[in-house]
Amino acid sequence: MAAAWAAALRSRRSVQALLVAGCVVTAGSCAPLPRQAFASARLSDYLASRPELTPEIARAIDTGHLVLGMDTRQVWVVLGDPIRRTSFQASRIEVWLYGPGRLHQDQLHTHGNEAFRVVFREGRLILIETL
Repeated sequence: MAAAWAAALRSRRSVQALLVAGCVVTAGSCAPLPRQAFASARLSDYLASRPELTPEIARAIDTGHLVLGMDTRQVWVVLGDPIRRTSFQASRIEVWLYGPGRLHQDQLHTHGNEAFRVVFREGRLILIETL
C-alpha cells in the first residue's frame, strides 16, 4: 500500500512539474516583441501587397525613409502611430507629431534625436520638419 501511495505521489508530482513547465514555456512564448519587429512586419506586408508602388517610394519604405508625395498609409507604414494627429478640415491639412527616435532622414541630419512633425495636404506628404 505504501508503495502504491509513493508511486501515485511521484506520478502526481510529475504531472505538476509538467504543468508548471508548460505554463513557463507558454508565458515565455507570449513575451512582447520589440517595436522594431512590428515595424519590420508592417513594412514587409505593405511592400508585398503593393506591387504598383513606384521604385522610389518602395525603396524609401524599405529603408525606413520618407519621401515627399507619400500618402498617409505609406508614412504610417514607415513610422507607425504618431503621438498626436491634428486635422484642419478647411485647408485639408493634417499634421502628425512624432517623438525622438523615429526619424532617420539623411537629408535632415537628425539621426533620430529630435521630435518632428509631418504635414499632409489632401492625404499627401508635403513637409517633414524637426521641432
